[in-house]
Amino acid sequence: MEHSVTVTTSVDRARVLAYRVAAQQLDRPDLAVEELAVLDVGVQDTPYGSAVLALAARSRLDCGDAGLVPIWSVRGAPHLHRPGDLPALAAALWPLSDADATARIATTNIKEGAKLGIAAFTAAAAAMRAVVTEPMPKGEVSTAVSARVPQSLTYWCRVCAAQHISGGLFQQVGVLAGVALDRSRRDTWLAPVPARPRIPAAAAGTADLVAAYLRLLGPATPAEAAKFLDTSQAAARPAWPGDLVEVSVDGRRTWLPEDRLDALLGATRPDVVRLLPPSDPYLQARDRDLLVPDPAKA
Repeated sequence: MEHSVTVTTSVDRARVLAYRVAAQQLDRPDLAVEELAVLDVGVQDTPYGSAVLALAARSRLDCGDAGLVPIWSVRGAPHLHRPGDLPALAAALWPLSDADATARIATTNIKEGAKLGIAAFTAAAAAMRAVVTEPMPKGEVSTAVSARVPQSLTYWCRVCAAQHISGGLFQQVGVLAGVALDRSRRDTWLAPVPARPRIPAAAAGTADLVAAYLRLLGPATPAEAAKFLDTSQAAARPAWPGDLVEVSVDGRRTWLPEDRLDALLGATRPDVVRLLPPSDPYLQARDRDLLVPDPAKA
């Protein structure tokens, strides 16, 4: 891992927020939807339909059908992604280590199973890929996958009176298994991604994904980047990018890709108003106190 470049740069909250508005193209540039920068990390679709609204806030073009794939990806949440990004995204989201895998899935439901680390992801991704060969209801997929994975990755659900795979693990392996959400139906169905790639053999490109987060929502800290991936700071340390500059934001140490420093220093508050939906990319920053300093309004 390369070392970050230390510079003497200080900015205030207003400058950072102005930078993020521009970085996320909320000034609506004349770009096709699939060219929007926020798709470098995906656009979360929680609740369903919010992702289209987020894209519409950034483009003057029709966002209803941009050929994007709805899939469980970052943190196991549903996101819209470019089809061509899915192989690299799966590799970037593959756990960096057993400790990283455990941090991503450790819950009270599967404490012992979480200790399997990467083996838990391997088993769950292989099971989901084997099960979903055609469109299927989510419940049927869950039942079939639960029967194929080690029992320690499942828990007893009183409501269903059945043994279920941990929901967090189940959804995090969606993109790894090449299984997308089928939005053509009222209920949640899953379907194989066309020409889906193989399950990753190891993590690759995670630092690029973190760098994309920093470009869109930086300057930020290693802890905030780790929260974006839903892991611990220690586990995410190997994926901390190089070519960063240190920036003091109202006295707080943060980092930004070096090639974005001029954009940060030149950022000014834009004369625009955008109504943003829940889970909008602008709201995905983990420094919520910077976005909304007053806890009563957060």
